Amino acid sequence: MVTEFKRLLSNKLSIAVMALTLFWLIADGTTRLTSQNIVHKQSDELTEITPLVFPQLTTNLVEQLNSAYQQYNVDKDPLLDSQTGLSAAEQAKQQGELTSVFIDDNKLELKAIIVNKGINQNDADTKALILTSKIKSGEQQIEKFNNNSQVYGYLLVIKNNTQVILTKQQPQGLQKIILTMY
Repeated sequence: MVTEFKRLLSNKLSIAVMALTLFWLIADGTTRLTSQNIVHKQSDELTEITPLVFPQLTTNLVEQLNSAYQQYNVDKDPLLDSQTGLSAAEQAKQQGELTSVFIDDNKLELKAIIVNKGINQNDADTKALILTSKIKSGEQQIEKFNNNSQVYGYLLVIKNNTQVILTKQQPQGLQKIILTMY
């Protein structure tokens, strides 16, 4: 070990690295000791706080912008939206896969399919949860319907965990609606 230390001290490169490291340690130590005084001096001085002023638009420019965007301001009548539905003829034409169905004064939306499995796999009790919205009053409630039950004159058959089939015999033929969650 002593011979390795002598060899280290005789090598010029190792002496240069040691000298550089010693210089860095001394410089770092003096900087840390003297910088504490600078921090205290800075904290003793009071700085003036000025409020941030945002740019203001002139009234003429505000009027120009309002008039330019006026065409996009459309007032909606909430009563008009809540009272829209389908006529009886339009309701009879509803076919295919839909996310909502209009029946009489109601709007139906499928929210969930619940399968309660009994002891045997064949004893499954399946129910559909359907959100019924009254079009004119806006009243909403979730109703529970069993598989193969009547829903406002339609036969409800649960197809899978996201769809039910609503069928009704119309004068034009069989009306088949697949009510889907999404």
